Amino acid sequence: MLSTDHGFEPQYHSLYPARALRDAGLTVIDANGTLDASRTKAFYAGSGVIRVNRRGVYAGGIVGKIPGKRDYTDVIGQVRQALLRVRGVDGERVVKRVVRSKRFRREGVGGPHGGELHIVLYPNRGYYWASDLAPAGAPVIEANTSGGGWHGNRVVGNPSMQGFAVLGGDQFADDVVIRQARSIDLTPTAAAAVSIPPAEHWRGRVLRAALDE
Repeated sequence: MLSTDHGFEPQYHSLYPARALRDAGLTVIDANGTLDASRTKAFYAGSGVIRVNRRGVYAGGIVGKIPGKRDYTDVIGQVRQALLRVRGVDGERVVKRVVRSKRFRREGVGGPHGGELHIVLYPNRGYYWASDLAPAGAPVIEANTSGGGWHGNRVVGNPSMQGFAVLGGDQFADDVVIRQARSIDLTPTAAAAVSIPPAEHWRGRVLRAALDE
């Protein structure tokens, strides 16, 4: 069994979502250069994740799920607007969509400790997110002068960043291609191939089509 949990892409420019939220007044930085939770409605949490600074969830949270000036739904809309208006060096949009993370929960996105929103970049254009807050005036898009690429977590909406697996041996079927699977499915599948009972805590499924049954 040979597998990888992510793909790879070139990176020519860095997108700073925190700066876009700062420019929109959604993220507020204090005089020390740190996040001011008492005035911040939403903030960038890294890895393409946006969190809403909700009351009862975060210390100093100011956004509630009630109608009003700081209504949760309104903040979600403001975050989307701030990120969708970002333009790259060619004048085109960089962010394809800003989606609710719960839509991808089956794929391991979100969960009890995840953010509400996930940034979907246009694939294969050489942009990747970065986490620097930076003071007012710092650009939202910066060139990656050192060149290189990026990889890492499963990126929502970008097929080129998905991983792959190759299963071989007498226990596996020949010439079978499975288009949709998760990394957590590999262990149950390998165990089933050699007749090992599954553990109770395993969350993945057995890829029956891959087995020579």
